[in-house]
Amino acid sequence: MQYSFRMESRNAVVRKMRAFNRFYTNIIGVVDRCVLDSQFSLTEARVLFEIDRDPAATARKIRNLLQVDEGYLSHTIEKLIRLGLVERTRSEEDKRSFKLVLSGKGRAEFRALDEKSDRSTESLLRGLSDEDINTLAGSMREIERILGKGGAA
Repeated sequence: MQYSFRMESRNAVVRKMRAFNRFYTNIIGVVDRCVLDSQFSLTEARVLFEIDRDPAATARKIRNLLQVDEGYLSHTIEKLIRLGLVERTRSEEDKRSFKLVLSGKGRAEFRALDEKSDRSTESLLRGLSDEDINTLAGSMREIERILGKGGAA
């Protein structure tokens, strides 16, 4: 994919990236207090996602992935435990560490949230041509590739 943009100053690119971030976060609704009309904040939803995805999830792994404050993450995990969504068990490999797993209730809540997220994302694609969808997918891969080089991903 070849673009014929003139070279732009870093300040102009920063302004465009920030404008795009505002545009996209409005479209996907992450500026709402709760994600997808659920009881969960974006951070809580991401923590549930990471625990579901990784059978060996720990608070440290999640903190490194999400790059969030340790105290904030600890508070978030404690809330999910109090809600009965997450269970903490001592790691067999490292007795100082605790694995985090979704409870039965947590799996059910996460599945419902995941399905809502799929439907919401699919609705963004409704009305787009196959060509536009392919261009969008390619552009997202390219953004991940470029930003991943700088350690941002």
